[in-house]
Amino acid sequence: MNDAEFNQIVDDYSNSLFRFALKNIKVSEDAQEIVQNSFERLWINRDKVKPGKIKAYLFKIAYNLSIDFIRRRKNESDIN
Repeated sequence: MNDAEFNQIVDDYSNSLFRFALKNIKVSEDAQEIVQNSFERLWINRDKVKPGKIKAYLFKIAYNLSIDFIRRRKNESDIN
């Protein structure tokens, strides 16, 4: 995957990935961070992800990051 292909993937999936993250965590700024981190992980692992599996990879990463965020938020509220 080169820069142009990655930029096209960002254009194709960023809006739907943002809506998915926002639906899960309800905070716009945090959803944006999840989307950014998902694309960052895709770029880091670009040689390992098969071209036909990019969308599934992005959504799986966003889901896992959302769960981690929810758990952190719950733990912080339990401590306070």
